[in-house]
Amino acid sequence: AMLRAPGGNTGAFLAAMDEVINTSRWTELQNPLAVKLHEMNPTQAQFPMMLEWAAKIPERDDTMDLYRVAVRKFVTYQPTEAREWIGKMPNGWKQQNSLTSYAQSALFARSDVEGAEWARKQIGDPRFRAEVDGMFKTYEQQNKRK
Repeated sequence: AMLRAPGGNTGAFLAAMDEVINTSRWTELQNPLAVKLHEMNPTQAQFPMMLEWAAKIPERDDTMDLYRVAVRKFVTYQPTEAREWIGKMPNGWKQQNSLTSYAQSALFARSDVEGAEWARKQIGDPRFRAEVDGMFKTYEQQNKRK
């Protein structure tokens, strides 16, 4: 029930997602739940809870987007704090994914090419690097038209 109609109860929604993320139903639920989490629009007061929850997400291809949704508002609205947070992360999937999310928000939410470049320079994983390179290409194409 919480997954269908979470209202504004972000904590309970995250707990409910924890119950299904490692089940066979996850395949059908992963995209709609990521969208629902995005639409819940967490407040700055909820950022620490979101980051703590994101730190526990299993590192799999099918959770990549969900992870980004969980950290997106933080990296978008608190970029200075996000740089510090990312800087303290150990190398790995979550750090590379956080840098990718940072680059995405820097380009498309803040038009901060310098910030996106800061993130891109630190991405060593070829998969994440290719994704960020694609973001830069899209951003450049969109801004040529302006």
